[in-house]
Amino acid sequence: MKFITIKDLASEMKKTREIISKERAIITYNGKPIAIINPLNEQNFEFVVNESINSDFKKAVIDAQKEAKNSGLKDKDVQDAVKAARKTKKAIKK
Repeated sequence: MKFITIKDLASEMKKTREIISKERAIITYNGKPIAIINPLNEQNFEFVVNESINSDFKKAVIDAQKEAKNSGLKDKDVQDAVKAARKTKKAIKK
């Protein structure tokens, strides 16, 4: 996995394109990670996009669980938050 600065991303597009077409890259700004780029092609496009959506959904569930724990929500409230996250995932897929 390569680390690419935002400056290099903008100024060295050809080199960056070659890198990200072959391997995952972390984009950094002021030394801090701000994005991840996964290589895509016609064969893996759908898989990579679905994995990204699944990752977003998992994060939403974890965030909802943390929020529930920190705010003292009841079990029903937690289930409602999970249902809302699932609806979000379904909306993203459409």
